[in-house]
Amino acid sequence: MDAIVEFRVKTFLYNWLHYRPQELGTAITKMRDLAQMAGHALNDKFAQAGLGAGPEARLASRIVNRAMVGGSGTEVSDYEMRKTLDRWIHMGGMGKIV
Repeated sequence: MDAIVEFRVKTFLYNWLHYRPQELGTAITKMRDLAQMAGHALNDKFAQAGLGAGPEARLASRIVNRAMVGGSGTEVSDYEMRKTLDRWIHMGGMGKIV
């Protein structure tokens, strides 16, 4: 995992979506798992990919994309991000990957 990408994703989730620091680890862990399912590390290449592992991986890749470059026209809404992130955090990152 790229430390710069992890930092930017955590900063984005903290500043833009207002997640607490203790919630960020769970979200990053889930995103890392989804990236691995898609055959990537959680890095800037995953920000452009992530479609192969399903809709949650697509969402995770869009979050990385927004954190890294502010999005590129294939964004997801803040509502969809928050709804999915809340579910991941509530499940403790151990939920079934759909």
